[in-house]
Amino acid sequence: MDNYNPSVYTERVNEAIQILRGEVMPNFAHKVESAVDILSLPSSVTDKVDENDFIDASRLVYNGVRGHSKFEEDVDSDIEWEIMDVRASNQLRPDSTTTEIDEYPEISGITNTREAMEKLP
Repeated sequence: MDNYNPSVYTERVNEAIQILRGEVMPNFAHKVESAVDILSLPSSVTDKVDENDFIDASRLVYNGVRGHSKFEEDVDSDIEWEIMDVRASNQLRPDSTTTEIDEYPEISGITNTREAMEKLP
């Protein structure tokens, strides 16, 4: 993220990374360690593994990473802003009309490249 200019997107990504590193991943690591410890014991003790707890910890990691990747979708692209600007400027002047000026009246009526080549001297 050091290569990106500071913006709302980079701030949100950095916040998500801090949450993943500080809370979600340590919780997941703890759940994995305890599950591995229990599974390494004799089979009579392995019934104590709480699968739902492990699944919840895995889901937190998945949602954290998935949410991080969706941040990019939330950022408006330059094209979206340009389209909105054009629409806004058109709405400000609804009564105005544009007059097109033919800059090259001697070649008017040309609609494709073939016609233009035929009219060349």
